[in-house]
Amino acid sequence: MKEVMTMVFTKTIDAYWRDLSFTADDLEFLYNFLLEKEEPLTDLDLAVALISERLRMQRMQAQEVTANQKQYFPKEHYEINDHVFFPQEGGKVATVKNIRDGLSLTDTSFNVMEVEFSKNLTKEYVIDYEDHPLNILNAMTSENDEVEKSIVENYGAQITKIINEAMDTNNEIVCIGGKSFPQALLVDINTGYLNLAEALLEMEEGGPLSTLDILKNLEFPFDDNSNLTEFSMNYALQEDPRFDEVGPAGETFWFLQSFEPDYVKSVPPYLKANLFEYEKKEITDELNILQESIFDEWEFEDVSQDNPDEVTIHLIFPHWRAGTLPLSYRLRTFFPIAFESENVLFTFVDELTKEKFPGWVIFKPRYVFGLRAFYKKYNLIPGSIIRLKKSNIPGEIIISLDSTRTTRDWLRTANVNTEGNLTFNMLKQVVPSEIDERMAIALPESLQEIEEYWGNPAKIKQNFEKFILSIMRELSKLNPQGHVHIAELYAAVNMGFRCPPGPIISALHSATWATPLGNLYYRLETTN
Repeated sequence: MKEVMTMVFTKTIDAYWRDLSFTADDLEFLYNFLLEKEEPLTDLDLAVALISERLRMQRMQAQEVTANQKQYFPKEHYEINDHVFFPQEGGKVATVKNIRDGLSLTDTSFNVMEVEFSKNLTKEYVIDYEDHPLNILNAMTSENDEVEKSIVENYGAQITKIINEAMDTNNEIVCIGGKSFPQALLVDINTGYLNLAEALLEMEEGGPLSTLDILKNLEFPFDDNSNLTEFSMNYALQEDPRFDEVGPAGETFWFLQSFEPDYVKSVPPYLKANLFEYEKKEITDELNILQESIFDEWEFEDVSQDNPDEVTIHLIFPHWRAGTLPLSYRLRTFFPIAFESENVLFTFVDELTKEKFPGWVIFKPRYVFGLRAFYKKYNLIPGSIIRLKKSNIPGEIIISLDSTRTTRDWLRTANVNTEGNLTFNMLKQVVPSEIDERMAIALPESLQEIEEYWGNPAKIKQNFEKFILSIMRELSKLNPQGHVHIAELYAAVNMGFRCPPGPIISALHSATWATPLGNLYYRLETTN
C-alpha cells in the first residue's frame, strides 16, 4: 500500500495532538499512574501525564537512533539508501528508495523522498523544506518544559475528551465528578453506611448535602487518604438508585430521589414535544430571525453559545403550565452545568422580594423546573416576559419582571368551543406584567377544557397541517389585514400541542393556503 504524504498531507503539530489515537498502552500507563499517585485525579491531570509520557517515549526513541540512522526532519536532505527514523510513526525506521522534485503551490521549493517501511508499505515525505511545522514537532524529542506546557495549553482539552471517551468504556477505572481512580482500590462503603446516609438526607428534607458533610455526620473513619475516602463514598452513592448527584460542575451534592419533585423525576406531559422530519435548509432564514426572540429547547441547535449574563424569555403555554423554562442550546451555559449529573439543583432569587427558592436544571429533556409558585404569585400568562440574570453568588440565578403593575388590555384569549376545537377571541383582560404582544394569550378561568383538548396530541399529529390551518384561520380573523406572524402562530399552536417552530414554518412553506409576506408574516388564502 502506498500513501502520498506531500506538504498538504504531512502531519503537523496540530494534527498529531488533535487527532491523538488513544491506545491500550496509554490506558495501561494511566492505570499505573493512578496506582502510583494513590488518589483520584482529574481528567486534566491525566491528560498532562499522558502528554508527558508521549514526549518521554519520543525522546527515548530518538536516543535509540543508531549511528547509521538519521531522524526525520522536513528541513533536512537525505540520500537514497539512507535509514531514517520517524518519531511520528511510532519510532519506525524506513529506507530511502527514491527522491523527486516536489510540486509546490507557492514559490517555496522542496523535494519528496519515497521511503520503504516494509515490502507492503511505502510512503512519501517532504524534505529540503525549511519552514515546515513538522520540524518543530520532531524537535520535541528534546527535553523542554515549555514544549509540554504549550501542548497542554493548546491541546489539553481535546486530549481530555479523548481520555474521557476511553474511560467510559473501561470497567476497571471509575470516573466521578471529573475524577478517575481504579475501582479495585476504592474504600469499601457497606450498605449500613448507605442506609444511614439515606436517613440523614431524609432529616434534611431530601438534601442537598455534600459528600464531606455526609461522611462527617456518619462519623465515617477517614484514613490518611481523605480524597480517596470521599471519592469512594461518591461512587457508592452514585451506584445506589436512592441517591441523585445534583451538584454543578466541580462540586458534588447529593439528594434523595424520593424527595425530588415529580417534574424532576419525569418529564411534564406539556413538554413532550411532537417532532416532525422537515428540510431545515429551506427555512434557515426564517429560523435565524425567529431565534432572536424565541428560546425553544427543541430548536436552534446550530446556534453558537455566547454565554450571556442576562436573557429575556417569552413564555409559551407548555412551560407556563409546567412551571418550567426551556433549556435551549443558547441557555446551556447560562444555568449551572454538570460533568455527569442528569440534574443540577440551584437557587432562584426573586429580584423584587429577594425570596430564594430551588430550581432544577434537567439536562436530557432540556428544561428548567421550579417556577410554578413564581408564575402564580405574579399572575403570569403565556406570553409574559421573564428576565434572568446571573448572580455574583455561584449557584444563584436572579429572576425578575420588567413591571408588576396590573393593567387591562385587549388580548387574544384561548378557549375550546362546543365542537371541541381550539378557538381564539379578542377580549378585555387583566395584564399583570410586561408581555410579548404577539405571543400573549389569555386563558379562561377554568383550564379544564383546554387540558382535555391537550390530552389528545396523537390526533393532532396525524392531522398536523389541518391543525395549523385551523389555528391560522382563528388568528387571521383577529387581524384586519388577515396577516399572521410566525411568533403568533407558534404561541397559539403550543396552546394545544407542544411543537417547536421548525415544523410549523415548514408546514407553511409547503401549504397552498399560506402566502409569505416577508418579515415572518403569512397571509391565509381565503379560497381554501
